Amino acid sequence: MATLYGNEAAIQSAHSRTPALGSITYKPGSVLALVTWAQREDPYWFGARIPPTLFSVEFVEIPSSDTPIYQAVSCSGLAIRLGPEEKRTVFMLALTPTRLP
Repeated sequence: MATLYGNEAAIQSAHSRTPALGSITYKPGSVLALVTWAQREDPYWFGARIPPTLFSVEFVEIPSSDTPIYQAVSCSGLAIRLGPEEKRTVFMLALTPTRLP
């Protein structure tokens, strides 16, 4: 289970995209955070799955230069392999974020 969050600059970029093109061009200062949780059965609701623990957090920051900055943090203490930075950055930039809390 994962949610992509974005700061105000990222949200404004997402709202100003051209629907026909479908892609978002993020403004400098945009920050995206992809938060991923593990899932488990909900003991109080049949068939439901809930997030018991945080698995990882990945960040992409759009600086004023052309190259996005990618960072990943494992929250479970396990060694995780998220893939090459470029592929993860492209994946995250293709998603539409929700506003950071």
